[in-house]
Amino acid sequence: MMYNTKNPLEVQNLRLKIEKLIEKQSMVEVVEKKAKSLQQLKYLHTILAYFGLQTGNTLDEVKTCYFKRIVNRDLFVRQKHDDLLGTDREYVISTAKLTKEELSEAIERFRNWASNVAGIYIPSSEEYIALLHIQHDLEQAKSYL
Repeated sequence: MMYNTKNPLEVQNLRLKIEKLIEKQSMVEVVEKKAKSLQQLKYLHTILAYFGLQTGNTLDEVKTCYFKRIVNRDLFVRQKHDDLLGTDREYVISTAKLTKEELSEAIERFRNWASNVAGIYIPSSEEYIALLHIQHDLEQAKSYL
């Protein structure tokens, strides 16, 4: 369960939960989650969909193949030993596993790659008018994505 420590009610609920776990003498792991901004995730979704629109690929194809496996392989692709098969196999992690900084780096790499390799300019998150045009194009092509 995740708790937002900026919210006093959630802090109170977290304290109660911790007290109960201590009483039960449970084993506990505490992990800090660094939130990615909603704007950052919306921007990522927009540029990946736009790239798909330009190349004839689905959003999922762009995200998995180009964004994760090709451009940002070091951030997303992991190896794991499969005891059943007796070999190592690759798997792709979720964007949620990245920090805000790692996601920013991944987005910047994708923008550069799209321009240099695919010849597709992807506007930065600050280019508001260009992003509005992209969102308009995506809305019109929604059924194809």
